[in-house]
Formats: sequence, structure tokens, C-alpha cells
Amino acid sequence: MKKRVIVDRGVGRKLATLFGITPEMVSKSLNYKKDSHLARRVRYMAIKDFGGIPVGDKLDPQK
Repeated sequence: MKKRVIVDRGVGRKLATLFGITPEMVSKSLNYKKDSHLARRVRYMAIKDFGGIPVGDKLDPQK
């Protein structure tokens, strides 16, 4: 499974509004297709403030 952050429906649009970015950039950030400073901030806020759950290969200690 690819590394990504799972959030509830509508959170991406809220993050886009908060950061003043497009929903596409939020999607790329949450799916680890971007690794810029902004993308890291988006992932951090998704996990910390919106209850996002990080999943994927590199996060699973058994693999």
C-alpha cells in the first residue's frame, strides 16, 4: 500500500481554503506526491487538527 494520509470527506477543501492553495495541491500533499515545505505543513495540519490517519508501507513497522 502506498504511503498517504486519510482524512474525512470535505477536509481537503477546508485545508485548501486555509492555506490558499488548490484542492489538487492538497491531494498531492496527502498522497505524498509532493514533498515541499508546504506539503509537509498540509500533512501535519491534516493529522493534528483534522484527525487524519497516516497509512502505508513506510509507516508499517512490520514490513
